[in-house]
Amino acid sequence: MTNSNGRKLYTALITPYDQYGKIDYRSVDRLLLRQSGYADGIVIMGTTQESTLLTAIEKKRLVEYILQHCDQSLTKIVGIGEADTAKTVRNAVRAAKQGAEALLVVAPYYSKCTKQGLVEHYQRVCEATTLPIIVYNVPQRTGYDLSAEQLKELAQLPHIVAIKQCSHNHAATKKVIHDVPYCDMLSGNDSEWRKKRYLFAGGIVSVLSNALPQLARKAVDGTPTAMKTFEILAKLCAKEVSPVAVKYLCYKMGITDTCNMRLPLTPPSPLLQQQLDQFVQNYGEQLK
Repeated sequence: MTNSNGRKLYTALITPYDQYGKIDYRSVDRLLLRQSGYADGIVIMGTTQESTLLTAIEKKRLVEYILQHCDQSLTKIVGIGEADTAKTVRNAVRAAKQGAEALLVVAPYYSKCTKQGLVEHYQRVCEATTLPIIVYNVPQRTGYDLSAEQLKELAQLPHIVAIKQCSHNHAATKKVIHDVPYCDMLSGNDSEWRKKRYLFAGGIVSVLSNALPQLARKAVDGTPTAMKTFEILAKLCAKEVSPVAVKYLCYKMGITDTCNMRLPLTPPSPLLQQQLDQFVQNYGEQLK
């Protein structure tokens, strides 16, 4: 299935674990196979993949495995962002050598930076690589929201080609689109896609597409019933922290062998599990 309206679907991959809490590569294979024909690309080592909960060795092996075993027609984006600029730069160099085709760089978290520090953080990454770079604005996790002025300044740096916007400041999003039309805007919120898709000509980085790439593809392409179903499920999943709900869905649908998480993440509450089960039962035909 191809993308008919120019908007792209990028799946922010989860990390499946086995019963012992180790990375389950058989489930990784099933997850990757499921993306073929629906997604335009995959995001590796994003927030959804629990990247902060993996060891350095696990990260290296998992990135290399996915890059080697995924459908090679998919655009391969690797998340490299750290609170530390020097580590982020080293990650950028490593990802390029591993075979990444683009980089996702979150605004520095925890060690909040000055406005000038933010610019220099991204400048250093741009100097270290020739790969396309996606700025990742996710105030829910970094603790601060990049303003329209900051995003516009970053968009003018070499190699920065897109912004993944998870902020609900839609006025800022509109201003960046107007002032920097050559920089793609990607949505990072599944639950807002139906109502705000007009803002995101670049497409969406989706979590739900791990479990339901067919539905996500139809929603991205603008099918009204698919967009509505996608929105209902996304709002249901958003009741608890991501990616616990989608990992549960992947388990129930037989994509992964367990719903295991790593602390401090835990499986969805019994109530949310019940609601997700009911959703799948009610919307079964639409999810195919």
